[in-house]
Amino acid sequence: MAYLLGDFLVENEFVTADHLLVALERQKKSRTPLGQLAIEVGMVSAKEVLVILTEQRNSDNQSKFGDIAVNKGILEREDIEKLFKIQEEKAELLGNILINIGAISPPKLLKALRAYDSSKKD
Repeated sequence: MAYLLGDFLVENEFVTADHLLVALERQKKSRTPLGQLAIEVGMVSAKEVLVILTEQRNSDNQSKFGDIAVNKGILEREDIEKLFKIQEEKAELLGNILINIGAISPPKLLKALRAYDSSKKD
């Protein structure tokens, strides 16, 4: 199992658990919605996204955008995986958020990242 950077930062007292939770929430909010990404990269039309979102909104079981798109034959599972990868790449970096909220200084973050990198090699 991968050792997550946020866990490392808290366990090694580089940041507090409260700061990490704030940063993770902000990072989550910075993610571009899959439908918007799919339009941006030309995988779907705005009309197709509207169809998916309408079904998602009317769904009793809170179906996920990707599952609906695949079930309707609008996208393939591989397309959804590509969108997740793009979404992750575009999201604001955890370290940058922690600096911006004043949880850690840039030099201390650099020290923490070096320690984290070393811990993964052990």
